[in-house]
Amino acid sequence: MPFINLKSLPIKGPVPGFEGVFVHTTTMTLAYWKVQERSHCSRPVRCG
Repeated sequence: MPFINLKSLPIKGPVPGFEGVFVHTTTMTLAYWKVQERSHCSRPVRCG
């Protein structure tokens, strides 16, 4: 498996206060999250 430079991948923000970098393989997806402390979202976030 090759090495992947995470800084070269686009940062995505699927919900306010959460930013992530996603690495997709043929069998799984890895996510590296950065969560902002005290984001303006006051309710739990549901995925899907």
